[in-house]
Parts: sequence; structure tokens; C-alpha cells
Amino acid sequence: IRKAINAKWFNPETNLYANGTMAGQAIALYMGVVPEGKEQAVADELARMVDENNGFLEFGSMGSKMALRMFTRYGHVDKAYEIATKEDCPSWGWWIRQGFTTLAETWELSPVFKDASVDHVFLGDVAAWYVNDLAGINFDAARPGFEHIIIRPHSPEGLDRVDASYDSIKGKVRSAWKRTSNGIVMDIEIPVNTDATLIMPDGTERVLEAGTQTLVI
Repeated sequence: IRKAINAKWFNPETNLYANGTMAGQAIALYMGVVPEGKEQAVADELARMVDENNGFLEFGSMGSKMALRMFTRYGHVDKAYEIATKEDCPSWGWWIRQGFTTLAETWELSPVFKDASVDHVFLGDVAAWYVNDLAGINFDAARPGFEHIIIRPHSPEGLDRVDASYDSIKGKVRSAWKRTSNGIVMDIEIPVNTDATLIMPDGTERVLEAGTQTLVI
């Protein structure tokens, strides 16, 4: 299936999928169909699209599920943060400026037809991205049920603090960080009867036992 998709939709010279959209690039990366060795080039094209679009998103439900995560995975977390914090349409911040307290169904709702829901979760993966990628709270697929936890935070330029928690089947998992004059200070809480691996920004790893601890990166 992977070979068939790439034969039909991937241009190895331009590193673009289909007609070259943010969603197309992100979906290919997320689903793992990009030819081996081409992943970074496909992600770099995704980042270029953001620059050419003045930092605005240009995707719908599928892109909102995958684009921010793929920016982060391939070294473009600053691009993801730029998109996530825009306040003009189209953006999540635009909804906030309009007074919404729940997620809308479309980026720009028609004031005349009122033809879309304003309590609609499917563009809302930005919240999960905050927990999984900025705070860095993730399960370990090799040890399901939160027998082991992976903490892999990211700190994009312009963001000074993050604080998130998840009520797992083992108990509360919390990851918080803030910038200080001494570096990034992390507060991490791991529930009893489990442990975690903290993956640092440079890729080095540190094993964390259950309990609450403060670390300086």
C-alpha cells in the first residue's frame, strides 16, 4: 500500500504529496508512508508552506489532527507554535477573539447563514498537542496501560511556561516547565507503581521513578 501511494501521489524531486498542501504533507508523515530517508525533506516542505502563508494554517480536520504533531516531530516546533497562537482568521485564536468558549466547526462561520456548530471537537487537537508535545506526556506503546510513561517536552521560542496533567489509569501524570535564568525548570509527577523516561531536547534520556521531582534542563 505504501509503495502504491508513493508511486501515485509522491514527487521525489519536489518532496510534495498530491497537489502540495499542508494536510497532504502532514498526513503522509503521520501515517508513515513517506519513503525512508525522505521524512525530513517532506517535513521541511511543510514548514516552507507555513512561511509562504504568513504563519497561518491552511488545513481542516485532518490537518489539525496531524500538522502540529509533525512540525514538532521533525524539528519545526516553532512553526507549530506560530500557527497555534495566531489570532486572525483562520486560527484557534480567532475563535477566542470572537468570544467563543467552545470549538467551532469551521474557521470562519457565516454570520448570515449560521450554518455550522460552535460546539464541535473535530478541529480541537491543538489541546492534545499541548499535552503530548509541549508538556510532553505520552504513553509507551511497548508497555500499555501507563505501565511506563514517556515525558518528551518541547519549548518553542516565545513560550515561557507550560503546565499539563493527565489522569491515567495509574494515577495523575503531570509535566510542567518554565524558563528561568538558570535554564528550563521542570516539575514532573509520576504515579506510584510505574516509572517514566524523560527525553531531553538533545535526545538524551533519564529514568524517573514514581513521585514528584524538580529538574533543571
